[in-house]
Amino acid sequence: MSEFQLLPHVYQVGGSHLTDAKDCSYYLIKDDPCVLIDCGTPDGLPRLQHNLSRIGLAISDVDMVIGTHGHYDHLGGAAALRRLTDYDLYLHDDDRSAVEEGNGVLTASELLYDLPFTPVTVDHPLHDGQIIKLRHCTLEIVHTPGHTRGSVCVLATWGDFTLLFAGDTVWGGFHPDFWAGIETWTASLDKLLTHDFETIVWGHSGSVVYGDAHRRVQEARDALGVFFVPWRISPLQAGELRYGGDALNPGRLESGGMP
Repeated sequence: MSEFQLLPHVYQVGGSHLTDAKDCSYYLIKDDPCVLIDCGTPDGLPRLQHNLSRIGLAISDVDMVIGTHGHYDHLGGAAALRRLTDYDLYLHDDDRSAVEEGNGVLTASELLYDLPFTPVTVDHPLHDGQIIKLRHCTLEIVHTPGHTRGSVCVLATWGDFTLLFAGDTVWGGFHPDFWAGIETWTASLDKLLTHDFETIVWGHSGSVVYGDAHRRVQEARDALGVFFVPWRISPLQAGELRYGGDALNPGRLESGGMP
């Protein structure tokens, strides 16, 4: 087993502890085609190449990138990655224009990181209920607006076992300039709970797959109204938004960025 391997076909190849401090936690499904769930920032790509080499892959082996949403820490490196390998980018239409235009607010790049977002073309729009078949795995897209309007989760199923890639739908931060509203986000979490999945990973966590997955989503849903307290967030605190964790791994405040 590689140090990056979480499950037989799933690897965490990027994250703040693996590639760059600005990067979300992102994942590789080693299959045919070979899929990245998110791809982090440009600064993390050299370490991504190194991490892939440790599991016997080259950057050219990446066939697809599925964006859970269009934020800089999740897809800011997409344009730079395209210069290294010819892959297809999948993203929901509601985040598509921000990424293709390099919108510094809606991608959070200039708003929260004071960095530009290099525009990149989305090859395939994602939609709710969409099925993407790999050789050994089936991916189902669940549209979960809240953190952004185009946020999605990915249900990856091997036989009778399912892993939820939750992105920032679970324990993501909020900013009034790009989020879809608390009612919408609550409905998205309720929708997730109608699906079957045994395990979960999300957009800002360590190299671990969490079990008891429905309980963890339910905890995030139950905490949502308390989690935001938006009337207590001043503009000066916009870069210090709470994220991450559950009853076993509490959230924290981070400065200078957000999930």
